[in-house]
Amino acid sequence: EDIRVDSEHLGREIPIRASITDQSASMYGLSCVQKGDMKLTMGTGSFMDVNTSDKPHASLEGLYPLVGWQFSSHKSRPVYLVEGSSYGTGGLIEFCKSKGLFSTLEETSDLASSVPNSGGVVFAMGFSGLQDPAMQEPGSIMGFLHQSESTERAHLVRALLESVAFRVKQIYDTILKETEFQFKTIRVDGGCSRNDFLCQLIADLTRVRVWRPSQTESSIVGVAKLISDCERSDRLDHPVEEQDEVEVDGTEFLPRLELYEQHMSMYTVWNMEMSVCWCSDTTQMRFEHESPASKSALLSHDGSWF
Repeated sequence: EDIRVDSEHLGREIPIRASITDQSASMYGLSCVQKGDMKLTMGTGSFMDVNTSDKPHASLEGLYPLVGWQFSSHKSRPVYLVEGSSYGTGGLIEFCKSKGLFSTLEETSDLASSVPNSGGVVFAMGFSGLQDPAMQEPGSIMGFLHQSESTERAHLVRALLESVAFRVKQIYDTILKETEFQFKTIRVDGGCSRNDFLCQLIADLTRVRVWRPSQTESSIVGVAKLISDCERSDRLDHPVEEQDEVEVDGTEFLPRLELYEQHMSMYTVWNMEMSVCWCSDTTQMRFEHESPASKSALLSHDGSWF
């Protein structure tokens, strides 16, 4: 039986053809419809999802299973996803923008690329706490570590973008550890995916090709595709397999294997700093390992580093 919006609200009955959540719609919009397909949404947060087909994934490392989609046809089985997330990505970018570090997200790509590295600066990205996997400390803080007299704006911007990519690397490694999949492509979407530096760094860190469609709002595309496929689901066993090829208009970022060790060296430093630095309450900072350099360079999120 059809579900419809009551005519009292819109003047006529409107059939509801599909109901789907944001990340599931994004997966469908990016045509990640085969088992083992992976996508990464970088918008409000960073959400990495993998199609696990008809088997939900039980995680011991902080990942969580999702229902992707299921068609109303009696022949259709539910498709499941497994997801790892890091909240606050978009909010973090907007916060730093509001404090004058940069004017537009697009500008940050050129700024970050203008220096060969972050000059030793590390950004602790605990704006909304550190979600699963690997880091789940609710009292974590946000700030730049290891600034010096030679630190420039480009170093800060690069450290900021590196921190986003490093969190994605953590999630990717957890998924790799927990599943049997070997990934050939990571399809990306969301507002932050429009940053070329970020996409390229993720490709370098994961050693996997990254592909970005020209239309980065894939959730909207996914809903439209789902509605279209729902219309014909009664006569198709697996309607998702008949979707058109997604990679018709977009940009690919191939991993630069010669830079892997360089990036991993900075990733290791960032990982260490993030594991020892957190805030036990709103007024007191605590370090599990005493580090004068870290303590003197840590700046809280009141905008005082600009």
